[in-house]
Amino acid sequence: MRRVTLSQFLVARQRDKVINADLRLLVETIARACKAISTRVNKGALGGGHGNAGNENVQGDAGRVVIMTDARGRSFHRVEEPSVPGANLVTTIDGNIQYIIET
Repeated sequence: MRRVTLSQFLVARQRDKVINADLRLLVETIARACKAISTRVNKGALGGGHGNAGNENVQGDAGRVVIMTDARGRSFHRVEEPSVPGANLVTTIDGNIQYIIET
């Protein structure tokens, strides 16, 4: 089965007189907006750099090492915090549209 882009699908439906040009333009505009939002979320551009879906961490956290030192700079305690992978983000739109938006 050949993959068809959303634009190709909409143009074919418009050609077959199933939808009009205004509907096609609206759907394509919404798809572009979704793709732009997805890109910004993936880059952490929303929410101050940390993704959030309810209480679930979708961006993940970088690991770090905390070293406590005394006044003379001698370390006396070291704590390693492992990185935390982000959770999967699932949208409520159709799987085919999701594929188109993410590619």
